[in-house]
Amino acid sequence: MSNGALVKSRSQSAVAAQRISVNRWGSSLGVRLPAQYCKDLDITAGTVVTARIDGDCILIEKEAKGATIQERMRGWDGVPLPAEEVDWGTPVGKEVW
Repeated sequence: MSNGALVKSRSQSAVAAQRISVNRWGSSLGVRLPAQYCKDLDITAGTVVTARIDGDCILIEKEAKGATIQERMRGWDGVPLPAEEVDWGTPVGKEVW
C-alpha cells in the first residue's frame, strides 16, 4: 500500500490506512486489526471473517449475518402450513422405527 492510501469499509467511509506489522502466532503469522477498524465494522473477538488473496493484497471481509427470526417471519401471513406426513423412504443403517 502506498503512502497516503485509504481503506474503505462496506459503508464506503474512507479512513487513513495504517501500517500493521505481521507477527508470529504459533506456526502461523497474524496481524492485529486496529481498534477503530473493528469499531467501525462491529468486529469483536470471535467474529467470523473471510480472507482471500486478490493480486498482491489480502482482503479480510466480515461475513454477513443471517437473517433474524423477525426478518424471516416478515412475509408470513400467520396461517400455519398444513402438517403432512413425509415419506423418507425405507430405513437405512441402524435407525430404529
